[in-house]
Amino acid sequence: MIDTTILSLIGVETSLIEKYEFLGENNNEIILSIKLASSEKDTCPKCGSSLRKIKDYTYKRYKYYGLVTKTITVVFAQKRFICDCGKTKMQHNPFIKRNSGYKVTLNIKKAIINLLKENLSSAFIAKQLGISDQTVLRVLNSINPKSGNSGQILCIDEFSYKKTRGKKQYGCILINGENNTLIDVLSERTSEKIHSFLYKLTKNNENKIEFFCMDMFDAYREAVKAYNSEAIIVVDRFHLVRRLNKVIDDIRIRVMKTYEEENFHYILLKKFRKKLLKKSLDSNQHLIKFKVNEITRTAYENEIVNELLSYNNDLKTAYEKIHLWINGHDSWNEIKAESQIDKLIQFMEEHTTIPELNALLPTLKEWRNEIITSYISVNGKNLSNAISESSVRKIKDLKRVLHGFNNFWTFRARCFLVFSKKDPVKFGDF
Repeated sequence: MIDTTILSLIGVETSLIEKYEFLGENNNEIILSIKLASSEKDTCPKCGSSLRKIKDYTYKRYKYYGLVTKTITVVFAQKRFICDCGKTKMQHNPFIKRNSGYKVTLNIKKAIINLLKENLSSAFIAKQLGISDQTVLRVLNSINPKSGNSGQILCIDEFSYKKTRGKKQYGCILINGENNTLIDVLSERTSEKIHSFLYKLTKNNENKIEFFCMDMFDAYREAVKAYNSEAIIVVDRFHLVRRLNKVIDDIRIRVMKTYEEENFHYILLKKFRKKLLKKSLDSNQHLIKFKVNEITRTAYENEIVNELLSYNNDLKTAYEKIHLWINGHDSWNEIKAESQIDKLIQFMEEHTTIPELNALLPTLKEWRNEIITSYISVNGKNLSNAISESSVRKIKDLKRVLHGFNNFWTFRARCFLVFSKKDPVKFGDF
């Protein structure tokens, strides 16, 4: 008796069945044997006559995952015909798509693509599905994703993907800041490459992209200005906070190096680095127990910080001003931010004897306007580059699982699959 339910699941018409046999079943697998009747597609490629005379059989196994609770394995007895003219030809195979470059069923292709959406290596996917690594790569290479929609807000960030002669090569990722979807992954982060891509992306759009969120990389700003001189560029305030924290940490290191490694001051400056970088001190004032030179000590968090600041006036001056800025900036609007950034620039100009502040001053002046725009409210929220930062983290995680990659375009296709994780892949989509 033919199980029409299973046949419909694997996409075989019952009218084509010549012989159907149930071979067995275990905890994970159902095994079927199928022999198909000759069809109108079985014609001689030389003389064009219908083929009916069988020379021999070739047995091929195809697996179907996710259709029922168990894997369905089909053993297809494929006929090899011989024509009166002497020409031989294999029977038409409905289980695979001809000229696809790989001999797997559509169901296996769907399973491969769904697994490629996870952070899994091609070797692991191949082992799970009982196929070769090259089959997984061929399926991946068959995907040619198109760039996504840009919207009015675009976030951009870079990632390193290759090291040639000790020099890192960077690509960049572009994210739609309105719906947090991937627009594209570019192999370069040069201003020419980005400008060319933005032009092609929006050449058929009525409106150009209005807002660009980025870090302090000159090539991004050059590309945006060349694309749309009226665009609003936003440098995420996170980048300024990180730079300011680095100023405090660099001063701490400079002060620490003035002491011997066994010195009490050196040990405290090294041990409690994070206390100086903490946004706000513990209001509950719990006692902290720590050991210095085999002696156990206790102190409150604010006492430790005050002790560290007492070692050097430069450290104390920079810490007090920078933390006043960091602790208050989240609640500012554009007008307040402009006033406070100008005060910060003035403070740095007045303390040029502190080399770490003096090193940051030119950058702060150069990017002043772009930092201020990060306090503009669009649709009720401030613009941020956080989505592209988190997207770079996804790319780094994928790179780590893959142990790097040789072909950028294959990696680009993989990125589109990983970022489209929530969208199911349907039959016929690929």
